[in-house]
Amino acid sequence: MKKHKTQKVSTNSPVIPPSNTINENSSAKSPVADNKIEHLNEITQPFELIRFDKKLNIYLGICVLAFLILSLLKIHGSSVASWNDIIPEGSTSTKSILAGTPKRIRMDEYAVLTPFTLSQYNNNFPTANQAIGGQNAPLIGFVPVNHFVTAFRPNFWAYYFLSQEQAFAWAWNFKTFGILISVTLMLMLLTGNNLLLSIFGGFWLLYSSGTQWWYSTSWPDCIFLAAILFTCAVYLIFSKNIISLIISTLLFVLFSVYYATILYPPYQLPLAYFVIFLLAGYVIHHFNKDIIFDKLFIKLGLGLGAFAALGIIFFKFYSDAKPTIEAMMNTAYPGKRTDFGGSGFPTNMFSEYYHLFVNSDSFPQAWINICELSHYINFAPVIVGCMIWYYATTQKINYLVLLPSIFVVFILIWIKVGFPESIAKLTLMSMSPPKRTQIPFGVANVILAIIYVSQLKYMKISDLPISKKVISIIITILFMGITAATNDSSSGNFFKAPQLVIGVILFGIANIMLLFPLNIKFREVIFTSVIAVTLVPNIMVNPIAKGLAPITEHNIYQQIKAIDKADPHQRWMVNGSQFYGYITQATGVNVLGGVKYVPDFKTMKVIDGKYKRDTVYNRYAHTVYSSYIDGKDSTVVALNFEDGYSIGIDGCSPRLKELKVKYMIFDRQPQPVEVRCMKRIADSTVQIYQRND
Repeated sequence: MKKHKTQKVSTNSPVIPPSNTINENSSAKSPVADNKIEHLNEITQPFELIRFDKKLNIYLGICVLAFLILSLLKIHGSSVASWNDIIPEGSTSTKSILAGTPKRIRMDEYAVLTPFTLSQYNNNFPTANQAIGGQNAPLIGFVPVNHFVTAFRPNFWAYYFLSQEQAFAWAWNFKTFGILISVTLMLMLLTGNNLLLSIFGGFWLLYSSGTQWWYSTSWPDCIFLAAILFTCAVYLIFSKNIISLIISTLLFVLFSVYYATILYPPYQLPLAYFVIFLLAGYVIHHFNKDIIFDKLFIKLGLGLGAFAALGIIFFKFYSDAKPTIEAMMNTAYPGKRTDFGGSGFPTNMFSEYYHLFVNSDSFPQAWINICELSHYINFAPVIVGCMIWYYATTQKINYLVLLPSIFVVFILIWIKVGFPESIAKLTLMSMSPPKRTQIPFGVANVILAIIYVSQLKYMKISDLPISKKVISIIITILFMGITAATNDSSSGNFFKAPQLVIGVILFGIANIMLLFPLNIKFREVIFTSVIAVTLVPNIMVNPIAKGLAPITEHNIYQQIKAIDKADPHQRWMVNGSQFYGYITQATGVNVLGGVKYVPDFKTMKVIDGKYKRDTVYNRYAHTVYSSYIDGKDSTVVALNFEDGYSIGIDGCSPRLKELKVKYMIFDRQPQPVEVRCMKRIADSTVQIYQRND
């Protein structure tokens, strides 16, 4: 029997194979090995980190240039133009829109995070901003803030040297090009410098529905930060170049702080686990002590220095943010999340196969809404099944695929079955409800698919009986039939038969492309083409918009700004629609109303007396004030939603005088009794009154 060659390692050659595969029977006679296996290591394949050749550098240059141009031109994908219709003022409903339509469902962006950001900008980025919450809410609210932590958030740097609208576009586009650049570089490592497949992987993640429909959250940041941290860690372990080691260390510290201070564990924890599994697979797969131990003391020194620096930074940040973090963790909502998993997917594991046929206006009602039902295309069953089959045939383990596969199974168990309480708490997964875990789970599946596709050229078995190939195709087709039946059932028969058939055909082809025994020409092209076709509708999920005119040029915003300029640092109250509260927050004035990221107990003590109804307002919440006049200076505090409460109060109450409220905004013409202690100072889209005291 022919001896199998062991892998040699070089730092110059450009190809990364599935190295360090295990052949447990290399010295024993095996008819399978003799007759059927074309071994992975028959050809010596050397090791290389990212190959920054002309093609990759051109791609990176295009990304950086596009990022700068779009940011300077104030172009972004925010749904801020929703304000054109929410509070009409006579201007066109398409103001600021270049293409597409704003998404009203993204209220957390245009009505919460954007007003928060503008409020910070208009107040010169304070660490405490009562308009958006109690304590030091800006520190944990992921908005620009005058605190050392902003030095570790390059998405906010532009607020210090560009205009407001350009800086807003910078922060938005940082997500887009952060993903395109960082994911491509990560995949260059994982695919053996397969440039086209790596670039495709970046676009796949960017335009997946799970990314686009959650784009205005910190989730896209988590994606590109995880990719950057993986890449930096690989360079810290494998690089022999001192400059590369130093740069990797600095970037690792910078982006670790960025990642950690996002403060959203439901995404961060599972994604961090994935990076660890992925890194372990990469290190085992490419393990070579000559490379890893080269400049070992420098690597250890830099690594220890990095973690020491992170310890100091995190201690300082936590010291400053501790009261605010504790206040948030002790709220009724969101509070301390404790989940033991097992609640399943909001839809099902394979609903993305049929996502072509849903949109924000038409979707199965059982699937909650377009955001909750959106996640990522999943090929795990076929990939895991093929890897088991491959191992059973060759007794070889590809750790680059195995470790991410284990993670996928680990998270799938969490989502579908759950963990015992002790394990859930020990792993900290108790902080990640399954409906949120499905998002990082989806990203892991996309990365796994890209890695697996890149490895298929090494997974060849000659003389495999045609019957087994046919059976594998039949099983795949049956699997697709199951996905169709599952989606038909879980959606309440939402999908029409032709739609299910199209989904079965498209993703049946994609899954068949993953069957390693099949010798298919243009396999990668066919597979990526199917994915690309299904991602096309997601390109315009978010609009293409320019500037912030729907807010900053709105006459309500302009009137409030004019009054605030003439009489600054006064307190305001909005009586009526919550949307008037949001736009008032954006002006930067200190307002009762809008969203409070952290409960403002100082204010509520005056309104509620002795915190008698603190379970109502001890939460992240949308707050709405309205008139309640009974002659006794009573107040009514009522919980309307999990994240919303209302307060009824007399606009002439002494309580408001104690709170130093001077200006009152009404979304309608108030009754005389409501304004008996006030005088009107503005009358247009909104009624603005000033208290006489």
